Formats: sequence, structure tokens, C-alpha cells
Amino acid sequence: VHELFDAGLSDDQRLPDRVPVALAENEERATRGERVSGVRVYAGETAVGDPLDDNSEHDDAYRYHDVFHLAHMAVLGWSPVMRRLLDRKRWNQPSIDRIQDGGRAAAIEEGLTAYVFTMAGDHSYFANLEHVPPSILKVCAKMTGHLEVSNRSIADWHQAILAGYGAFRHVVEHRGGTLTADLIGRTLTYDAPPT
Repeated sequence: VHELFDAGLSDDQRLPDRVPVALAENEERATRGERVSGVRVYAGETAVGDPLDDNSEHDDAYRYHDVFHLAHMAVLGWSPVMRRLLDRKRWNQPSIDRIQDGGRAAAIEEGLTAYVFTMAGDHSYFANLEHVPPSILKVCAKMTGHLEVSNRSIADWHQAILAGYGAFRHVVEHRGGTLTADLIGRTLTYDAPPT
């Protein structure tokens, strides 16, 4: 068990110890009248972020990629993207807010998420693998080397990636569902949407 990066801060600046997040797929109207499948994310009754689509010519389900940020949050205790979406930035510590929770950190997390997704596509989204290729884990560690998450091990990254892709396969299969990120237990669990 590792100490959380925001331990001791007020609740409004801490990632929640446990949070259920629902992902709901619907058909969103995109620009110029094109209809595309979109995913909306909810924390409780509150929609967080913008509806997402694949932003691709191909239906690759990337619209569900927030599950990877949730896995980072649950297993690593780190996700600048989820901090922003859940409005839990550490504003009373200006350098931490700027560096750890700021735009560059969020861009790195988004870039890593896209990179791992591309690599995962070559490996059936890790459905049949028990181990993430070491080269992928090394890239994750290298790109985040100047951030607080550099305190996490390669094994932690491995666990986060496998947890995220396990959840990803569920939400794609069921076109949504609820994920519960448990930062104390370092787990991400899935519940199917009601039928």
C-alpha cells in the first residue's frame, strides 16, 4: 500500500478515496449533421467533462478512454485529468497545482493513454495477456519521470494498465456501466448498466 499524493489535504483538493463513475453511451450529434456514438461520464448525477466520441474514421471505442484515467487514479493515486474533471486540483499549493495538476501533466497523461491504446490494439487490448510488454511500461515511467507518479513502480503501472483494459473491455461490451475507483484498495471494479 502506498501513501496517496494528496493525503492530509482538505476533501475539495483530494481525489476521493472511493468514487463510482458511470459511463453512458448515446448517439450525439456532431458538427455538420453527422451522427456519431458518444459517451458521457457522470460522477453521481453530475456530468463531468464533455461527451466523447472516437474522433476516428474507425469505431475503435476510444470514446471510453476515460476508464484509463480512472485506472490511473485508482491504482496509482494519480490522474491530472481526473483531478480536473472532478474539480480536485490542489489549488492551495501553487507549484503542485501548476506542475502536478496542470496542463502539461494532463497532456502527458492523455498522450500516454493514446500511446498505450495504440500498442494495446496490437495485443487484443491485453485480453489474452497476463503481462504488459516491458517496453510499454518503460515509456510510461520515462514520460512521467518528472512528476509525482514517478514514485510508483513499474509493477504499479502494470497493475493500472491491466485494470484499465479489463474495465475497458466490459464497458465496450455492455455499452457503458459504472466503474468504482477505490484508491485505498487500489482497485477499479465494474458493474453493468441496468437492463
